Amino acid sequence: MVEGKRNITFVYQILGEAMLFFVLLFPLTQWMSLSLSYVLFSTYVVVSIVLFFLIRRWSSGFFPYLFSLAIIIMIAYFVGAGLLLGFIVGSFLVWRYYRHERDPDLNHEISLILSTSILTFIMIFFFQSWDLVYALISLYVVTWGGYAFSHYYNVDRRERKGGWKSLSVIFLSLITGTSVILLLFPYLRSLIGTLWSGISYAFLVGINGIMTLLAKIGLDVSRIEPMEEDSLPEMKFSSQERQEELQRMNDSNQETTQKVAEAIETGTVVLIVVALLLALITFFFLRKRVNIDMETATDALNYQYYAYGEDEKKRSSSTFSFHRSRTEGWVRKQFRTFEHFAARNGCGRYSNESIEGWFQRIGLTIESTELYQKVRYGSQTLTTEEKEQFELELKKLKQKIIEKNH
Repeated sequence: MVEGKRNITFVYQILGEAMLFFVLLFPLTQWMSLSLSYVLFSTYVVVSIVLFFLIRRWSSGFFPYLFSLAIIIMIAYFVGAGLLLGFIVGSFLVWRYYRHERDPDLNHEISLILSTSILTFIMIFFFQSWDLVYALISLYVVTWGGYAFSHYYNVDRRERKGGWKSLSVIFLSLITGTSVILLLFPYLRSLIGTLWSGISYAFLVGINGIMTLLAKIGLDVSRIEPMEEDSLPEMKFSSQERQEELQRMNDSNQETTQKVAEAIETGTVVLIVVALLLALITFFFLRKRVNIDMETATDALNYQYYAYGEDEKKRSSSTFSFHRSRTEGWVRKQFRTFEHFAARNGCGRYSNESIEGWFQRIGLTIESTELYQKVRYGSQTLTTEEKEQFELELKKLKQKIIEKNH
C-alpha cells in the first residue's frame, strides 16, 4: 500500500473505532460517575495518534505503543479524569495501533457506521447527552472524509467524478437521516412514554378483569383494595425496645426495596446488552455471508483476449460473466491469500482480469505462477517439493510487492 494511503487509512479508521469505543464506554462512565467528556476523549485520541506517528519515525518495537499509553495516563492524571479511565482508553488505542500496523486496511467502515449509529440512538434514550451526538457526527465526517481522501491516491482521474458523486450521496444521506432523527427525538421520547402508559393501562385493565373473574366464581375479593397513604394504624410503644425493633424492621424493608429496585435495573440493563450483542453478532454473520457470496460472484475470469491498449484493458470486461468455482485445495487457498495481500498493498487484481494481465500490470513475472496454473487449470497435484517451491515463490512475490511500494 502507498505510504500516504496507509497513513490516512490508519488515522481515519482509528478515529472511527475511537468514536465507537466512546459510545460503548459512555454508560460505564455515567454509572461509575467518571469524568469523560467528548472533548477530553477526543484530546486523548488526537494527542496519542500524533505522538505515535512522531515516535515511530525514530523508534521501532514496542516503545511507541508504551509511550502513547504513558502519555494518555499522564494527561488523565493532570486533568483529574482518573488513572483507571486513562489506562482503559490508552490500552484500547494501543491495541488498535498494533492491529492496524499488522493489517493496514480492515475495510470495516460500514460496520463502524452501522454499529455506532444503532448504539448511539439506543444510548440517547437512556442518557440525554450531546456528547453521544457529537461522537456520532464525528464518526460520519471522519469516516467519509478519510475514506474519500485515502482513495485519492489509487483512483484514476477520470474515475474520481463518479466516486465522489457516490460518496457525496452516502454522506448527505447519513447527515440528513441523523438530523431528522435528532429533530424527531423529543417526539419519539413522548411517543415511547405514551406507549408505556398504554401498556400500564392495559395491565391494570387485565388485573381488574382477573378480579372480576375471581368474584364471579365465588371468591370474596371485596376486601382487596389499594392501601392509602398514611393508612397504617398508629402504634404506641410502651418501651424503647419496641421502638428499636420497629426501626430495624423499617430499615430492613427499605434495604429490601432498594435491592429489588437495583436487581430490576441490573436485569434490564443485562437484557438490553444481551439483545444488542445478539443483534450485532447476527448482523456481522449475515454481512460475512453476503461478502463471501459477492466475492465468489464478482471474482471472475476473463475469457476474451483482444488487442486493447492498457487503459482500455482496465475498463474491459467479458460479455458474459464466467464465475470461478469455489476456492478448494491448499494451493488455491494460498494463492487467494496472496491476492488479498496484494489488494491490501495497492496491487489488487481487477474483476474479470486474467493472471497474465494482472502480473503484467503490477510488474511481476508470470512464470512465478506456473505451479499454481498447473493445479488450477491442469487439475494436477503437486508433490511435496513442488509445494515447498510454490510457497517460496509466493514469499518472493510478496517481497517484490512490498519493495515496489517503498
